[in-house]
Amino acid sequence: MSSPVNILLLPLPSYDELLDQYPGFFDCFVDANEAAQILGSTPGSLAQHRNNGTGPDYYKDGASVRYQRRDLIDYMRSKRVKIVSAA
Repeated sequence: MSSPVNILLLPLPSYDELLDQYPGFFDCFVDANEAAQILGSTPGSLAQHRNNGTGPDYYKDGASVRYQRRDLIDYMRSKRVKIVSAA
């Protein structure tokens, strides 16, 4: 019996490689539940961000709230903190 492949050991594709392989993937819209999963957050936290004007860009049609995957990735990238080592 062969052992299962540990997916954590597989190399992850870069952002640009994903864009090349799945060009429309990041343009798709997701609901608040999937957006929260992508961000490692909760739908309630996203609602607070919407109310405060501090979260990722979103689209609203009546009561329906949608996020574009590209906006979620861009939002995450904007929160990157660079560590500067003291020399």
